[in-house]
Amino acid sequence: MFLNREIELLENLINSSITVQDVLTDDEQQAIRESRQKLENIKEKIIVPNHSRSVKTITLVKLITDTFDCADFIGEILDSLKPLYEIRVGFSFTMISGNRLSYVMAIPGRPINNENRVISDAEDEVKLFDSFKGFTRQELLDYAFQQRNETNPFEKSGYIPGKLVTLNIWITKYPV
Repeated sequence: MFLNREIELLENLINSSITVQDVLTDDEQQAIRESRQKLENIKEKIIVPNHSRSVKTITLVKLITDTFDCADFIGEILDSLKPLYEIRVGFSFTMISGNRLSYVMAIPGRPINNENRVISDAEDEVKLFDSFKGFTRQELLDYAFQQRNETNPFEKSGYIPGKLVTLNIWITKYPV
């Protein structure tokens, strides 16, 4: 179960004043509309389930601004939680084929951190943090794009990665 203090710390990581208009061009916003996504749903948010089951998953969505540092944000999440938990990391992004922009949503079942998902101690936290440290936005985009290519081969369709839009984090705590 999540402690109230953990939830409070995670809530403080969300800046609801940042909007999708702050991170996407008009053309990118139009591409999202055309992919049948609602722009108003793409925003910084935390979703804390309101049920009494023993296993809960909190979802964090962070818009990727010009000043956003993925490793720092992951570090802030790790500092907010006490092990044992599972953390899945994904990105939504745009991709381009010719003049056509498309939007790809992050999916919890396809995290980019499969090797460092379960956090049981400080060593696991360091491994997860280090796996994101030092990467540029472009390297993260290329990696997220390539990971999605394993099951949905965009590159055969002529698509190339465009731009990171959101970082999505799914944190699950299990009863101990």
